Amino acid sequence: MFARIITSSSCKGCLASNCLRGFVMALAFWLVLLHAPTHATANMHPGFKTMGLWLPETDERMDVAVWYPSIRVPSEFRIYEWTLEVARNGKPVPGRFPLILLSHGTGGSRFSHHDTAAELAANGFVVAAITHPGDNIDDTSALFTLRQLVQRPRQVSQLLDHLLRDPAMLEMIDPGRIAAVGFGVGGTTALMLAGGIPDGAGWTDYCERASQGDPYCSPWARARLDALRDDLKSLKTLPVLRDTRVRAAVAVAPAYGMLFSRSSMSAVNIPVSIIKAGQDEVNRAPFHADAIRSALTPSPEFAILAEADHFSLMAACPPQLEGILPEVCGGVSPETRERIHMTLNGHLLRFLVTHLGNTPAFFPVEEPQPAPPPTPEVQPAQPETPPAVNATKGKRAKPRPKPRANATLP
Repeated sequence: MFARIITSSSCKGCLASNCLRGFVMALAFWLVLLHAPTHATANMHPGFKTMGLWLPETDERMDVAVWYPSIRVPSEFRIYEWTLEVARNGKPVPGRFPLILLSHGTGGSRFSHHDTAAELAANGFVVAAITHPGDNIDDTSALFTLRQLVQRPRQVSQLLDHLLRDPAMLEMIDPGRIAAVGFGVGGTTALMLAGGIPDGAGWTDYCERASQGDPYCSPWARARLDALRDDLKSLKTLPVLRDTRVRAAVAVAPAYGMLFSRSSMSAVNIPVSIIKAGQDEVNRAPFHADAIRSALTPSPEFAILAEADHFSLMAACPPQLEGILPEVCGGVSPETRERIHMTLNGHLLRFLVTHLGNTPAFFPVEEPQPAPPPTPEVQPAQPETPPAVNATKGKRAKPRPKPRANATLP
């Protein structure tokens, strides 16, 4: 797929200069392949496996989905309400590949971006996605709290600890090539793993500057964010959440732009890409993706998906969810979603290949390093528990029968 993204061009009926340009690009790409290891991405398919681990600090289970380069041809696989096109437990392609730590948005799950994860795996990346405890389709109780901001990056780091201690996973993963990729508040998670520290600087007058109907400015959300700002002010130092094992970060339609400033982003010193949804109705311009771009020095790579709204960045909803979550599953046509995802995946692949590469490394598996000591738990002021409402306002979801899937904000 990556080869097709880079080289797809036809000279039929084109000007000679365009033909020459296309020929040179194609020739350059094939020259790279000639000097690459024998495992070309054309021979890779998305393998898939699941695992679970317990978080010792909170005694919670964290469910994990892993996509990886496999030699087995994929087929349809049903898991919960989702239908994936993967090689379940397929034999891995030999070698150790870059690892992508994938963080979903609020109200999502480890399957929210399964199509993008499969595309990355078919192009030489291992992708590990978690369902964030306290911030997922079945439980959004941490939304707009310090607990959400602190626990999300900590959960990703704990996942990484687990993967690097797992002998089977360590045979697939190159520990020197790790990136964090996140969507919505998952993008904020990726930026915090890169060294960003929220300071709440832009929240005080946010709702006076925001457009009508901004989801951060409902009475319930505003009360929680006021408490979050106060929690940030009351802490002398925020727990260190940066993970130096992460070598690059991508934030897609990132949330909480008003909680960061240029000074609070000053420790970010790895390559960063910001991908903005041009029609984002949740993390609205210019307060999130644009604000984060301005806060980062040097300026990050920046791209705009002009047709994309917030929820079009997720995989298409299974039929079982279309009636339950119409505000999430609707919005764009299947054809538009396909175009958006082709462009999104192209941006991700170009950035990740540039900074991590996508060819397998071959070197002995070292003994795993012990996990770093846990960061002391933060005890912020707890806001009053809100009344039960629907998922689109980001509050605690009412119990419902399975399926589990992706939902809403931010």
